[in-house]
Amino acid sequence: MGFDFSTDLALLLASFLGLGALALTFTLIVLVGLMRLTSRWRERAAAQTIARWRPALLRHAMGEDPTFPALRRSERPVLLLLWNQIAESLRGPSHDRLRVVLNLLGLGALARRWLTRRNRDRQWLGLLTLGHLAQPDDWDAVQGLLSDPRSYLSLSAARALLQIDPARAAAPVLAEIVRRPEWPVARLALLLREAGTQHLFEPLRERLLQSEPASQVRLVRLLAAVDAVRASPTLLALLKGSDHNDLLSMCMQHVQSPAALPRVRELTQHPVWWVRSQAAAALARFGTPADKPLLLRLLSDPQWWVRYRAAQALLCTPGLTRQAAQELHGSLGDRYARDVLAQAIVERDMT
Repeated sequence: MGFDFSTDLALLLASFLGLGALALTFTLIVLVGLMRLTSRWRERAAAQTIARWRPALLRHAMGEDPTFPALRRSERPVLLLLWNQIAESLRGPSHDRLRVVLNLLGLGALARRWLTRRNRDRQWLGLLTLGHLAQPDDWDAVQGLLSDPRSYLSLSAARALLQIDPARAAAPVLAEIVRRPEWPVARLALLLREAGTQHLFEPLRERLLQSEPASQVRLVRLLAAVDAVRASPTLLALLKGSDHNDLLSMCMQHVQSPAALPRVRELTQHPVWWVRSQAAAALARFGTPADKPLLLRLLSDPQWWVRYRAAQALLCTPGLTRQAAQELHGSLGDRYARDVLAQAIVERDMT
């Protein structure tokens, strides 16, 4: 039988490829196993560090004078994270004592060095730590990360600046808020409330009034989150002076003052449906029995959301019993109005 060189070479190559695939599969299995072992070892090491240090840190924060364990180099990242977790829950003298122990352990200086490292996790932990330490000397280093393109780092820098000096931080942080629409409003509201309305309400109000309508929509939410009562006159002024649909809608979501009633009543006839919808929702909060005819008209609006908000507002009328609501439902001639009011009645009964 003759020797077929091409066939035998193909079989040889196939054998080598099969062996290579098998070797690669075995290598991947080994690597995955090693990664799992490493992860478990790190978890055990972190748990041991926390068990060694948490009692001493808590006792020191409470005013006792415990003996601290010897600090191992490998423990520093876990210890810094633990320290920050405890610091988040403490205020006043306990928080001050926790700051002292961190500097005694040399971890404050470590956090400062970590701000300049390429490791993003260590940069984040450094910002978290320096925010709790609140030392004016750290201002420049922290502010350098305020404009970082990574949102979680820039937000952490904003919080640290507000912790160090909220009055000084107001201008640069608010400017960055306007520049960074990707920053979540809920997170920003929490940071601003944490920093204190006495430092931030007026600068935020001024920034709001100086901004373009697109930015004002976000800033309205923040101003109301910082202090809804004090925000009402500003929101009322924007309601009266603006024709930007989204801004009108946002102001009506947050305005609390009955002084806005005349303008809100006007906006129930706005050509844009979501503005009408928010006008109906505002009437649910501070409307009067005199608004009943207006809300009955909105029950026949072409847009379902407007009808739904109007139905909810009608059911918020003081003294409107379930029987009266049922009688009102029966008196309606429009099928869509009856349907949406029936739904609102059922939802109210379920709450």
